Amino acid sequence: MSAINAALRPFFDLLLYPLREAPAIVGVTLFSLLFGIVALWLVKLTSNPAKVDAAKRKVAAGLLEIRLFNDNLRIIFRAVGSILRHQAAYTGHLLVPLALMILVFLPMLAQLEFHWGRQGLAAGDSVVFKVVLEEGWESRLPTDGGEGTPRPDLALEVPDGLSLASPPVWSPAEREMAWQMQADAEGAYEVGVRLGDTTHVKTVGVTDSIRRVSPERLAASFTNQLLYPAEPSLPRDSGIEKIGLTYPTRDVWFFGWHTHWIIVVLILSIVFALILRGPMGVTI
Repeated sequence: MSAINAALRPFFDLLLYPLREAPAIVGVTLFSLLFGIVALWLVKLTSNPAKVDAAKRKVAAGLLEIRLFNDNLRIIFRAVGSILRHQAAYTGHLLVPLALMILVFLPMLAQLEFHWGRQGLAAGDSVVFKVVLEEGWESRLPTDGGEGTPRPDLALEVPDGLSLASPPVWSPAEREMAWQMQADAEGAYEVGVRLGDTTHVKTVGVTDSIRRVSPERLAASFTNQLLYPAEPSLPRDSGIEKIGLTYPTRDVWFFGWHTHWIIVVLILSIVFALILRGPMGVTI
């Protein structure tokens, strides 16, 4: 998954670069059209149109039978059984294209979430920057040498354009060190998280354009890379579970309705698929 994300990140950065100053709905609409076309192509490639059409006709025949013989319980029950059986067959004919859609679209949607689902910080914003250590860190990672509760030897290296507004706060129960960070100027920054002699990098985006921003950099795992692909995973032996900050969420305007971009993609993809199924010769 890491290798796939390493290829997809620059690809989507380049693909979405011309749309960085446009309203998010412009890019969402274009990608919805693309998703609708690809979904229809997968259905056409992997389904059997004759069997799909036959199952649809038999479901419709069952519904008509119920309507015509609505005073005959025996016929109604028989028609309901037929509807359920042929509806299951219809669904079964589309399972393969649906599975392929999930495999194709899920990594793409995960990438797009960190372009359209979040927006960068604004100059002047203040956020909490957190580092969460793995369980049992005390036995594997350097401490500051103080007495009492162990405290990690942890510090931030902050570039110009960002600043720290307060000293770090250590929460032993959460294994979390937190800093109040100030965004002073627009830009794409890399904050160094120094743990002992090792430094790990976390990106911070201060921008009002549509750019990839990553709220969290997580420990290496398939699930983390699937759901949070905007940055490479932390090394497996880093001792850090998570480095993160909170970005504002971005809603997409859709005919006077402000909502999450994935909802708009689902609606528009279905609309485009219904419009294009005839010209593309696809039975669904």
